[in-house]
Formats: sequence, C-alpha cells, structure tokens
Amino acid sequence: MTNTLQLAQRRRRRVLDHPLDLHQELEALGEPPFGSPEWYRMKEISDILLLLDEELETYEDILSKYFNHDSLYDYQRDIIDAVMNGQNALGVIPTGGGKSILYQLPAMMLPGKTLVVSPLIALMQDQVQTLQQRGIAAAFMNSSLKKSERERLLRDIDTLKLLYSSPETLLGKNAPDLYDVSLIALDAACCIS
Repeated sequence: MTNTLQLAQRRRRRVLDHPLDLHQELEALGEPPFGSPEWYRMKEISDILLLLDEELETYEDILSKYFNHDSLYDYQRDIIDAVMNGQNALGVIPTGGGKSILYQLPAMMLPGKTLVVSPLIALMQDQVQTLQQRGIAAAFMNSSLKKSERERLLRDIDTLKLLYSSPETLLGKNAPDLYDVSLIALDAACCIS
C-alpha cells in the first residue's frame, strides 16, 4: 500500500514543478484587477504557498477531523490515492458505499476548489448542509437558488473548497467562470454521456 503522506507530498511537488518560481511569478503579477485571469492566478499561487506552510495532514487526520471516521475501505484508499497522484479515477459504487468521501477528502488536501457535478438537487443540498455543519466551505449552484442567493454565491465563490452544481447550471448562459478548480467529480453515472 502506498504511503498516503508521500502521495500528498508528491502531488504538492508536482504543483511546484512549474518552470517559473512561484514567488517571482507572484511578485510579477503585482496587484491585478479583481476577477481578471491574473487575479485568479495570483490567488492560486497564494493558496499554494499557504498550503506549503501548513503542516501536511494525512487521510486519517482529515477523516477524523471532518468526517468522524478512523479509516477508509481499501477501494476508497485506492481511488483517493489515484486522485491525489493526479490520475483520473472511476468508482462505480452502490448507494451508501462511501462515494462522497472519494472527492470530499481530496478536496480538503488540494489547493483551490473541487467542483462536484450532480443532477440530484436534494442530495447536493443535503451534502452541502452536512459539510457546512462540519466547518467545510461548501455551496451548491442549481435552479433552486433565488437571484439573491446566486449573487451571494458568486460573490463568495473563491472562498469555497467544494462547489456542487447541476450539469444544466454549468452549461447555462449564466455559468460562472471557475479558475481555481483542482478536482472535478461527477457524482452520478447519469452525468456521463
């Protein structure tokens, strides 16, 4: 079994293997206008540098801290290892089999946000509420939002670790620009066509 701490460290090193030194790039960006691609790159670099200053947590640390679990099933660990190693992964798991942790745990270890695509509005609302109760910055974006709720979400979107969205919202004419997405998860097989 691969050491999970080594996988997370490798993932962070891969992020840092950019040809430009991140500190120099950050300095060169200066103070770009809010919302511009340069502003999002500045935020991404700042997040990476902050992440590197933090003590690296293991899967078990995050499971205990946020999800009240002590361990993963072997199939969960295999899929999470693949994700943390920068690989694409497909998990075909029955309802109640622990699918959500496959992207929620990596979301807590990766810089930026995780985008979760799900057509099931009630399920996404329930998951977001549970995540928020656990102290995780999460929100959903779908047709159930009122205009004022959507405006608040768009204003606060850069503070999120997990953003749940229905496929039609992502493909709609008012879809937000998402610049700092580290992981995309499709939480239902019917999203794949």
